[in-house]
Amino acid sequence: MQALKRYPRLLAERQIKGREFTVGMLGERALPVIELRPKGKFYDYHCKYTSGMTEYLVPAPIPEAWRRRFQAVARKVHRLLGLRDLSRIDLMADEEGRPFVLEANTIPGFTELSLLPKAAGEAGISFDRLCSRLVKMAWRRWKKNGKA
Repeated sequence: MQALKRYPRLLAERQIKGREFTVGMLGERALPVIELRPKGKFYDYHCKYTSGMTEYLVPAPIPEAWRRRFQAVARKVHRLLGLRDLSRIDLMADEEGRPFVLEANTIPGFTELSLLPKAAGEAGISFDRLCSRLVKMAWRRWKKNGKA
């Protein structure tokens, strides 16, 4: 309630209780689902950037139906937002496996330790090959349209 006194407008949403997942997109391909299990109360800055504070399960230990559903949602979000070569769609899932999209990362982390490259690695795409694929996608687009 203190926030209402301080700010003229606020955006609030219902808390989603459940498990946190991410699905990387490479072009139109949904990569393997990753589950994030923070050691803290939730996946915050501290859990994300402090070594050992989050366990990343690749692939996520979920039923096949959940995997298909999460990847389908990621594909749909990627397309609806007009995203191209890569993105990472973060979501929460309730106990029944219903996904709630948290955000679409249009410039996801891109080191060998980042989540999208982890998912690509699980799909058999090395970091070098992933970089090469992205350059080739941009090159094809440039050759076709005259712009990347």
